[in-house]
Amino acid sequence: MPKVKITSNLHRFFPILADDNLNLAGQSVSEVIQNIEKLAPGFTNYIMDERGAVRRHVVICIDEEFIVDRKNLSDKITEANTLYVFQALTGG
Repeated sequence: MPKVKITSNLHRFFPILADDNLNLAGQSVSEVIQNIEKLAPGFTNYIMDERGAVRRHVVICIDEEFIVDRKNLSDKITEANTLYVFQALTGG
């Protein structure tokens, strides 16, 4: 199962995701996100917009690479990968 790392900013809303040894099943980003949602209800609403795409200020990576499909989350993931979900920094 892929390892999952969630930014500490989201731990206060979803403390169960603070586990450094979090591994969830899934062969695509979508499947892993669905399993995160089962563990932490409301997580998907926090990172996805009303159209079902990843929110503008949320970044999802597989290892060091940004995901390509921010709408359907179809990027493939393996047991050897780590999925990162974090908030993008913005400002001016």
